[in-house]
Amino acid sequence: MRVTAAACVLALASACSLTTDLSNLTGGGDADRGTDGAADANATDGSPPADGSGDAGAAFCAAAPSSVSFCDDFERATGRGPFDVAEAGEAAAVDITSGTRSGGRELRATITGLGEQRVTSASYAERLGRVEKSVRVAFAMRLEAPPSAEAQLVTLTVEKPDGFANAFLFAKGGLTLTEQTFPDNGSGSFVQHQLSAAVDWTAWHRVEIELDVARHELRMWVDGAAAYSGACDAFFGAGSLKLDFGIHFAKGPLPSLGLRLDDVTAVVL
Repeated sequence: MRVTAAACVLALASACSLTTDLSNLTGGGDADRGTDGAADANATDGSPPADGSGDAGAAFCAAAPSSVSFCDDFERATGRGPFDVAEAGEAAAVDITSGTRSGGRELRATITGLGEQRVTSASYAERLGRVEKSVRVAFAMRLEAPPSAEAQLVTLTVEKPDGFANAFLFAKGGLTLTEQTFPDNGSGSFVQHQLSAAVDWTAWHRVEIELDVARHELRMWVDGAAAYSGACDAFFGAGSLKLDFGIHFAKGPLPSLGLRLDDVTAVVL
């Protein structure tokens, strides 16, 4: 039932441009402040190349600090590895493949030939217990081509006794940082936040997203630079956390969509 609700809301979302114009600058001046005062936007995930262009290889997770709750560098032949489940629906596939950065391996999620009004997913999912204060995920990513239909990419889901809420990258031509709520009683919300600068998402970038459920704040960095910072819906709160890396939800018609991810970390407080 909830997946159907998500599909209905996504179907109403307006298209985004391939790149985000500077005139759409949104958010406040504290985007450089990490969780609990962390000063460095890359402090939670070791020392990857700032722009996501180089693969740190198997040393990436081996060098991750103890503050990291989850890490995957995808340096294996195949399979979901430390993730709880692999989700691949109609016309979709997700697996580990040869790297397109500086060697190594990476996750590739693809959808090919999805029909009209059909929905699907292609992602690795992980449940990380409860989030009481905040969750911060970091990853390298690129799209194989600009998306031609609505798709919900990397997704942070918080499940509560009275419903659930998502923060995710929403793609249709370009990307926005988007939040969506599904309260059990009453209507939910769907809000897209434009990023502060134009980004070519067909190139590799290092992305970080922080969802602060205690202070109701949402932030994003691209290649170490603040891309968004602002308040999120007050419905976000402490609850059970689920992370989806890949294409969490897509709706047809969709001729093709390819997403590559690497060097994933999550810090949960």
